[in-house]
Amino acid sequence: MQDQVQQILSGLEDLHASFSTAASFQDLSSSLLSQSREKVTKARESLDELLDYVVHNIPLTWIVGPFAPSGDSAVDDKVEKD
Repeated sequence: MQDQVQQILSGLEDLHASFSTAASFQDLSSSLLSQSREKVTKARESLDELLDYVVHNIPLTWIVGPFAPSGDSAVDDKVEKD
């Protein structure tokens, strides 16, 4: 999974490097734009797969935490003063 995320990041960094040197889309070749579209499509598909994996394989408590009283001291102090 980490390798997949690293590949996505690397591809997007390459896109950023290509696009950051251009003043407009007209400065970019049609082949670069086509390759960029393919990279973005692949990145999106990979991220969709990653999200699907997380949704189906990670316990919900890892994502949102346990549902328990927080023990907020500000609330406790107010209750004690009343």
